[in-house]
Amino acid sequence: MAFSTLSIFYNAQSFPYERTWGTYVGGSGTYLSDFSLNGNAFFIDPQQNILVNGQISYQNSYTSSYYNQFVTGGGNTIIAGQQNFYSAKISPTGQMIKGSYDGIGNSFEQIVGVDSSENMYVLKNYPIQVPNLATSGAWLSQNVNTATSHTFTLTKYNSSHNVVWTTYVPSNTMSIRFDDNQNIYVLGRIRYDLPGLATPGAFQENFIPYYSGGMIQDNSYLVKLNSSGQKVWGTFSTPGIFDFKWFNNDLYLVAAYAQHMIGNFTNPGTFQPTTTSDNLIFKFDANTGQKIWGTFYGTPINPTLFTGHGISAIEVNSTGIYVSGQNEDDAHPNYFATTGAYKNQLTNGDLFLSKFDFTGNRVWSTYFGSTGYDVMFGTSNLTVLGNRIIITGSHYGATSNISTPGAFLTAAPNTSSGLTNMYFAEFDSDGNRIWASYYGGSGSNQLGEYLNAKFMNNGSLLLWGFTGSPTGIGTEGVTYQYMTDPYPNTPFGFVAKFSLKDGLSTSDLIKQTELQLYDNPNNGNFYLSGKALEKQNTIVKIFDMSGKLLNTQNLNRNKTHYLPMHGKLSIGNYLIEVNTERGEKLKVFKMTVK
Repeated sequence: MAFSTLSIFYNAQSFPYERTWGTYVGGSGTYLSDFSLNGNAFFIDPQQNILVNGQISYQNSYTSSYYNQFVTGGGNTIIAGQQNFYSAKISPTGQMIKGSYDGIGNSFEQIVGVDSSENMYVLKNYPIQVPNLATSGAWLSQNVNTATSHTFTLTKYNSSHNVVWTTYVPSNTMSIRFDDNQNIYVLGRIRYDLPGLATPGAFQENFIPYYSGGMIQDNSYLVKLNSSGQKVWGTFSTPGIFDFKWFNNDLYLVAAYAQHMIGNFTNPGTFQPTTTSDNLIFKFDANTGQKIWGTFYGTPINPTLFTGHGISAIEVNSTGIYVSGQNEDDAHPNYFATTGAYKNQLTNGDLFLSKFDFTGNRVWSTYFGSTGYDVMFGTSNLTVLGNRIIITGSHYGATSNISTPGAFLTAAPNTSSGLTNMYFAEFDSDGNRIWASYYGGSGSNQLGEYLNAKFMNNGSLLLWGFTGSPTGIGTEGVTYQYMTDPYPNTPFGFVAKFSLKDGLSTSDLIKQTELQLYDNPNNGNFYLSGKALEKQNTIVKIFDMSGKLLNTQNLNRNKTHYLPMHGKLSIGNYLIEVNTERGEKLKVFKMTVK
């Protein structure tokens, strides 16, 4: 999503941000990360508070009182001697609002999503069989984990923390997404058949067992629930889905593939319909759960050689479909580079960033990284806002410098070949690299430096993950500027906020939170979004620059509206006028179609 006030940014090559704050999160041994599916560790609520999930590796040389000093806002205390789940709620200014230990592996309670109406979704794992937890009419009324001693539920709470509904769920591995109509998409994993989960005509109507190393493997499941918690449709997926996004009534998914999986997953006319690879990209109809298309993506499968981690994440907006990942297939060093790519050949391990169109065909792709070994430590390492694409990664040592002049940090903090350096970089929607910067300080932990990124709606950029560095992270005025009594070689979580520098209309962005137009520039398709559109019916008029009225659309009360005008508007500049039903002018935007 890009706002009209950001359009001056795209032609600049300098670093456009300033860090407004950075804070450590939790005590020694805190890992903030998506440990399974993408999208269950980091959320931004409607008040722009930041919610993070992680785990604490309990160090027996510490007492419980050490860990409990990170409990605040009514949070729970730690269970001594165990690896605990930990969550934190941080204000937009970097202050800790709540810190809580949320249980251990077989008994926990974890927030897995917050929607635009301030509803909160909580996954609970009970270590025993618990009946009668589901509310009337919700998806699963009975515990389906009868073969185990566990019970898993998903509960929706409203903004007053009252239960809206509760459903049993098949597993405690879960990631959820929302659409503009308050529907919920639940992704999880399951190792047994659950009759009635899949609906006729969906992508995969039956649980299909497959084996690896003599052991049965999971199927993914994906279920759409309405705002009342009732199932709309459901599907199994033998390819393991690990990330997905909703956009314009469709779902875009990335999955892991193995040659012994049974099924036909691709379609003719896509980028790679026949040559199998470790990953698949899918487009589903969000109304039915049916596959629209699928394509393999990646170098050919080599069962005897590790060729890289493959795709890590997917993002989608009106400019296209974006996937990021890591590759080290020396036998195919140009696969992830198209003509004119920023980096056209693999060197050791590299990141890749690729753009696809909405028919499943690749538009452009490029490698990115140092001349050394580059990895994606983290799973939420791709975020998109209009024409701006941010990827994050790390490289070992300081074999070459990937930063650009004027970046936030232009020198690699760690020079030892055994230590990693975090970095983040921006590309535009045409595949041009705009800038690149390091982040963090010198230091290490046993798992390496993990960096993820997330855009806020006002254009600010959040970085988060975990680090072993005692410097370069915390800033004055936050709750936890410094590591608190670190244990050797164990990390701390962190979150940092970068705001747009003065001169790039930061103040205007704040003023425009009631009504926004994005993407801008665009191809004719754009969004209008804001609280002003929820309060009343509105009328949108599109004028050319001579003042000629070209189009009028009536919008019902809804926070976000998608206006597909591609092919109806030629290249040029337009005025978009938003009015109330009574003709009162709310705002006029200048929009560019290119």
